[in-house]
Parts: sequence; C-alpha cells; structure tokens
Amino acid sequence: MTGSVAGWYIYAESSGGSADDRAPLTTTRIGQTGPQCVLSFWYHMFGPHVGTLSVKLAFLDGTQPTIWSKTGSQGNQWQKSRLVIGSRQLFKVCVSKQIQQIDGNFLFWDYQM
Repeated sequence: MTGSVAGWYIYAESSGGSADDRAPLTTTRIGQTGPQCVLSFWYHMFGPHVGTLSVKLAFLDGTQPTIWSKTGSQGNQWQKSRLVIGSRQLFKVCVSKQIQQIDGNFLFWDYQM
C-alpha cells in the first residue's frame, strides 16, 4: 500500500507469481453498520490476463459472500465503484485479486469507508 498527495493505492504485480495466486487485502473488524456504511474505490484493470478483482465480506460465522466482482480487462481507464454495505453483524472487508496469468497487473486506488 502506497500513499501520495492524491490518495492511497495498492498495486499487485503478478510477475513471478503463478496462475490462481491471490493478493488479498483485509480490513480490521468493522462494527454493526446498518445501511450507512459505504465502500467507494477506483480501480484500473487493463490487459489480456488481468484476472479477477473481488470484494467479499467476512463474517464471524465463517461465511464470505462476494458483494462485487470484475473479471478481465475493463478498458484502459480508471473505473469507480461504490458499494453500500449494511450489516447487523461484525464483519471484515476482503479485497482480492486473483491472477489469471503472470503478466496481468491491477491498481486499486483511493478507497474509503
């Protein structure tokens, strides 16, 4: 994770990795939010082997529903996503990038909750 005057970003370099490797990022436990918790972020997924970027919630009972996912090239531009997370349970947010081949990279930028 890297900071700059424009925000924070995470870059996942897949060179030297193997197909199906994952690059996970998990928050600390978040309290009961009700309908007011929003996760917004920018992402850039470009190239023939960029793989899958997904966002899951991890609950104390072990369930991990996927609440957002993109696979493959999304064009050579930044995309913004905004997810409303309403939970009556404690949870963690898990962002994961699965490598398809070892020559696809992605950036996850300026996230906020």
